[in-house]
Amino acid sequence: MADEFSCWLAVVGLPSANSKEQIGPGKSCLCNRFLRSKEDEYSEYHPSGISNQDFCGQVVNNENFLYWGYRQHTFDNTTCGFRIIEHTQFYDDSNFKPFGGSEAYIKRAMKPKVTTHGTKYQYIDYDHMADDERDTSLEIFPCEKYDKVMIDAFIYVFDVSRDDVHFVEQYNMAETFIKDSKKPLIIVLSKYDALDCKHIEAIRNLTIRTKTPVIEVSARENINIDTVLYVAFRLTKNSSKNTLRNLTFPAYDDSYKIMKQKRTQASRLYNALTEKNVVDKNVKWHEFLQFCRNNKDFQNYCDLYGTKKAKSIWDRHIRNLTVKLNEKRKNLYLKDLDSVFIHFIDNLAFSKHNDAVEHIRNHPAFNEYFVALPDETTWKDSSLQHCPESGRLLIPLDILKEPEAIICFENRIAELKKRQEQIDLAEEFEKSLTLASNIVPGLSLDDVLGCVDEKFSRLDRQKSQSIYCDHQVVITKQCEKNFEEMLLENTELFKAQLPGGDLKLDATSSLAEALQEDSRWQSLGNVENNRQCLLLQHLATIVTGTRKHCELSSVEKRYKSLIVEKTIARKELSYARTLSIEDEEFSVVMMSSDETAKKWVDHVKQELSKITVEEVEYNVTVETRDPKNFEIFDDSPVHLIIGFYRADDWASFRSVTTSFDKLLKSYRGIPCQIVYLPAETPTVTVEEGSRFAQRLNCELVTEDLFRDSLSAILS
Repeated sequence: MADEFSCWLAVVGLPSANSKEQIGPGKSCLCNRFLRSKEDEYSEYHPSGISNQDFCGQVVNNENFLYWGYRQHTFDNTTCGFRIIEHTQFYDDSNFKPFGGSEAYIKRAMKPKVTTHGTKYQYIDYDHMADDERDTSLEIFPCEKYDKVMIDAFIYVFDVSRDDVHFVEQYNMAETFIKDSKKPLIIVLSKYDALDCKHIEAIRNLTIRTKTPVIEVSARENINIDTVLYVAFRLTKNSSKNTLRNLTFPAYDDSYKIMKQKRTQASRLYNALTEKNVVDKNVKWHEFLQFCRNNKDFQNYCDLYGTKKAKSIWDRHIRNLTVKLNEKRKNLYLKDLDSVFIHFIDNLAFSKHNDAVEHIRNHPAFNEYFVALPDETTWKDSSLQHCPESGRLLIPLDILKEPEAIICFENRIAELKKRQEQIDLAEEFEKSLTLASNIVPGLSLDDVLGCVDEKFSRLDRQKSQSIYCDHQVVITKQCEKNFEEMLLENTELFKAQLPGGDLKLDATSSLAEALQEDSRWQSLGNVENNRQCLLLQHLATIVTGTRKHCELSSVEKRYKSLIVEKTIARKELSYARTLSIEDEEFSVVMMSSDETAKKWVDHVKQELSKITVEEVEYNVTVETRDPKNFEIFDDSPVHLIIGFYRADDWASFRSVTTSFDKLLKSYRGIPCQIVYLPAETPTVTVEEGSRFAQRLNCELVTEDLFRDSLSAILS
């Protein structure tokens, strides 16, 4: 497109004092942005110290100005062509002396006409300054030999990042340009992103009279660069001083906010582009470039940030993608590693990690769970492999070196050590119980643990309870055997309680008083029910001549009467439940959360079908209730409640205890009995059952004891 308007711009400013000082006001960086604004084309390295060969080359051409080239821009619907030159001062990098004549910089820079001798190429950057084979696409300074180019406007670059002696020099030079320049002048406050000048207002006051425009720019951040060109366009197209009357220049902060929004949006779109389209960690950068060659989001990001930055973002995405994929794959391998270790490591012989890895490698089942990768190949580089027979995902052996795998291994070893410790403690605990002489039937586990080594407190509670229950069974049987021997030794004492073949009413009390000093009697002191049962069985044997399955005659009558007497003795009933002569039945209610109560109904009916009290015979009725659906009894009397629970079923124990608590709130004083069914792995301890039985003013008895001595227990 042909230019509708064209102008020459000369960029001037205080040059570096010598080649050692590479800090100028930013003229070259500003020119760089004028001609090549994209980030890939921008460079901040434009030294004033060059070699003699470079100074004599066709770019510098033995002159202290650079031709930056041509740029076309459209302002106010007008196509304008800009040609940019930069007045500078070059120094010999070998002796730090200035090149060129003795003419002062300000005098040379203020000349409205510029010429060159011979061919002068445009300047791109320092790396292109000394190219012997010149790129034919580079522009050549457009004037014939010895012809002069007329400058249309000057752009004075004022560095505001430094507030030192250079400020005064810059200020004086700016004042000279404002007073003496015959061409339009624009003051550019450069490096505004690093503002460190306290005299900005002094610069603005300098331009008030002449109405010289002042623009805040940053070549590094690419802020307000086009604003400078637009102001130059307005000034050169219309030479009137009032051409900028209604024109406002955007402040640096406002323009920076707009640029920041553009960059934020570009970053968001570029990140979305990489995340959406790059899902394979093996994609190469050149492949991604080929994919994005026509993508506007990618091009916009590169224009604002540069391809180098775009590649760093891409590299970061590939690293993150690799980490995520590796983490996902690692988790896939480690998911079943705990169970695999259980299969391969079942004892403490391989407690060291290296020994365990070697053991796994030589294990017969290795190929079913693991795969050994070739040398220099890690699990991160390999593809997923599965066992042909089972289809199970194979775990690369080298993943066992990963920290997570080592933690799994250590957890397995800790588990084995804990298991072995429990086995050892169980054996020692069992042995210590056998050797202990102060443990008697009926003592709780907590009472015993307080008297043995503290280390046994680390033993699993269920295990220690199970061992202790077994020990209680053994010592209880032995004490009962000793107790029976004691009873046999005192036959004459028993005969004295049976004058004429009838049992005295206070027989048990008399016998207890006579035998209480015997250690065999005292050994069953904590299991009074057991002792009472054995005593009554022995009395029955003496009376009837047989131990079981017999008609107990007067003994049976007496024992069953005791039940009625206990019932009548309860005076705290809130509802009339006592047994009276008007009653025809003796009512028993049995509760359990399963079928236990039901299976005992027939047994209770067979053992206690009738009860005779004071020559009045009562029929025994038995019914079952589910504790979960417990309801308040109706008007029919209830004389005895029996609750059953399983030692390995906490829920059954809880439901029975809850029902008893509800019941006793309304019917205080009803006789109760708790029966528990032992289990190999109890969840309800004997102590817990005993404590609840004590609340009900009764004893906790086992299922066997309940079966063998029902009448005595109920009494």
